[in-house]
Amino acid sequence: MIRRDDVQHARLSAEDLDNIALRLRMRSIRGDMTAGAVAEALESVVMRRQLAQMQRDRRASGFVSSTWHRVSAWATTRQ
Repeated sequence: MIRRDDVQHARLSAEDLDNIALRLRMRSIRGDMTAGAVAEALESVVMRRQLAQMQRDRRASGFVSSTWHRVSAWATTRQ
């Protein structure tokens, strides 16, 4: 039996969601309108996750870059 805590923390990856959306998109081509709507929703989730990851990556690289600039500026003034 699956505990509720296990299910609550389960999360499909963006790649998993994209694969599911692709399969649903194929069904929508054959006329299943519900599958098309669900595919669109999943694609939206994938896009939002990718954008959020890009923003996190930018913030992380900006922090390293600004820290590096401060350290190098300090080092050059200490000579």
